[in-house]
Amino acid sequence: MVSYSQNRCTSIGVTLLPQLIRIALTAFSASIGGTVYVAAVAVGTRIEGFTLIISMAIGSSIVPLIGQNFGAGELQRVREIQKLISKSAILIGISMFISMLFLSEPLLGFLQLMLT
Repeated sequence: MVSYSQNRCTSIGVTLLPQLIRIALTAFSASIGGTVYVAAVAVGTRIEGFTLIISMAIGSSIVPLIGQNFGAGELQRVREIQKLISKSAILIGISMFISMLFLSEPLLGFLQLMLT
């Protein structure tokens, strides 16, 4: 059984860890490349944020679907929803990866226009 304090520490770690990694990456970039590297990290972070919006929306939308069906005792439907959402998330993730391969340069150009 997981205690409340363990859950709280885990949620703090999950929330805090990406920010700490981003701080370390920015500091490392600044030390080896100066402002140009820091700007590159900032642009990458913005593009990453755009792609993560879809993943977060999928994660948020599954909670009420699973909760409602679980509460109604529809365990078979819960499994169906989990399979459907998992397949959808994988397909969307692959689609976002492929689109970022082709759209990275236009997005960088757009962000460069916005920042100047």
